[in-house]
Amino acid sequence: MSLAGVIIKDVNPLSLSYVPPSLPHREKEVSRIIEYLEPFLYGGHVTKVILTGGSGVGKTVLSKFISRLISQKISEHYRGRFKSIYVNARLKGSSFNILNSIASSLGISISLRGLSNDEVLSSLIELIQRKSLLVLLILDELDFLIDIGGSNILYSFFRLHELTEGEGNAAIIMILRNPSYLSKLDRGVLHTIHSPIIRLSPYSSLELTDILSQRVKYALHPGRISSDALNLIAEESAKYGDARYAIEILWKSAIIAEYGNKFVISPEDVREAFFHLPYIPYKDDLSALSHQELLLLLAISNLSSEKSYVSLSEVEEEYVSLCQDFGATPRKHTQIWKYINRLSSLGFITRKVSSRGRDGRVTVVSLRIPTHSLSRQLHSLLEGGS
Repeated sequence: MSLAGVIIKDVNPLSLSYVPPSLPHREKEVSRIIEYLEPFLYGGHVTKVILTGGSGVGKTVLSKFISRLISQKISEHYRGRFKSIYVNARLKGSSFNILNSIASSLGISISLRGLSNDEVLSSLIELIQRKSLLVLLILDELDFLIDIGGSNILYSFFRLHELTEGEGNAAIIMILRNPSYLSKLDRGVLHTIHSPIIRLSPYSSLELTDILSQRVKYALHPGRISSDALNLIAEESAKYGDARYAIEILWKSAIIAEYGNKFVISPEDVREAFFHLPYIPYKDDLSALSHQELLLLLAISNLSSEKSYVSLSEVEEEYVSLCQDFGATPRKHTQIWKYINRLSSLGFITRKVSSRGRDGRVTVVSLRIPTHSLSRQLHSLLEGGS
């Protein structure tokens, strides 16, 4: 899109999908990953690397940066055969869709429906060997894949060592928020992972200042943001260590100043941006929730403004009431429990069994996000027909 004006020179560097020419304060991690992938670069054994860390610490952009770096470093002999495939497991939603996406990226056009994971993988292996491809698979949101019972497909991916029998080769970068999720996998799959884990720490205020300064250099005309405004974004965003949020606030501040016919982004523009974009952990996950899951989360939010924990029976009652307000058909208890489990796995809520209550032990849930921030976002999504 084009929003160029007095302040904005190029909006693309303000996009969360933008991969910059360098990654400030991730140089050590880049070197380590390239070292681990060294055998892959020269046709050696399959390599697997795991990236972990919270929201906004740069896991996805780091993996894409590595992909670009490998493309540049790889020898001329292999360059035309190098394929980098990025797959977000949460957005694909199922093991079949993940495999189908990989197959499509490799140019397999045959119908894969009805085939088992192993049969699809065999087709991929055959193609990679026949064309002597070097494939870098970036598997993002591994947490979600594990949640939906993805042990089998992961085991299939780790069978890629079979590729070493031919000229083709593959490497896998796996991305997940919390490495403890790996304990949910079958023992056999855990044994096959055996990969180095690279943990990314939250960014400090000074580190976020450097990241923002880089984006400002490429996105804005010179001198179009005051140092006070830039420091304010970095300091406030450093409370969460989230570079994605800092970049979103920079983008929103630039838009506010641009449409306000100003020449420089001021601290007041930044404050307005923070007001319009309150920090919500796992914000991207909200858009992936179903209409029913959004209603259930709103029910929990409505009940949590003055309570630390609310019972599941209270949540169900509020949820039914909201379904009536939004013209939706409420789901049964079993389905609601599945929604609760998913909201918990995504980090929106925590749940526990409490001994309080007239009927003995009851399940209670607690919201992990400020209710005012979450409620506004949920109403926006629900009223938009999500």
